[in-house]
Amino acid sequence: MGQLLFFDNSHKYQLDGVELPSVSKVTRFISREVYGDVNQYVLDKACDRGTKVHKATELLDKYGKVECDEEIVPYVQAYIKWRKDKGITADEITEIESAYGDLELGYAGTIDRVFFVNGEYWLGDIKSSSTPQKRIWDACLNGYKLLWENKHPDKKITKMFDLHVKKDGTYKEIIVADDPTTFLACLTLEKLMQPKRKTKKGE
Repeated sequence: MGQLLFFDNSHKYQLDGVELPSVSKVTRFISREVYGDVNQYVLDKACDRGTKVHKATELLDKYGKVECDEEIVPYVQAYIKWRKDKGITADEITEIESAYGDLELGYAGTIDRVFFVNGEYWLGDIKSSSTPQKRIWDACLNGYKLLWENKHPDKKITKMFDLHVKKDGTYKEIIVADDPTTFLACLTLEKLMQPKRKTKKGE
């Protein structure tokens, strides 16, 4: 993999000077169907909470402790409880908020977590929305799996799951099937909608 840049403000990825759509942008075709009638204020609030939860759990996994807003404490506690219930140690977390991009696949994204447990690689995504959105989540995780395995062909993912952390401090582990069909369909649409590169005479 070459030089991958991520521009946080615009949420854009660039690999070796080529701009790549993110996994979330690729799956917008599903997101629009699911969230089309939801109030924008509600969406923005959920997005802000999700960002805070991701940052807090990232710091927790990297440094073993974290200070966070009171609003997201139950979500972080739910994540801690999951790790304790599963017996996940810091040494078993191999990837934390890691950006991946692939010119051949034609997209990029940031993987929440990869765990190495009992000789197996688990791909996990932390979710804090009030209602599970399985169609979107399934497609996204399969997109991340393709990125991971294209980079690490000898480290196949054996388990994918969304960890739905909740405001009451509980969690639900939602297993995701290995089926990239929906994601690849969205990726095909994304590529069809990209503007064609202008070529010079003689090319």
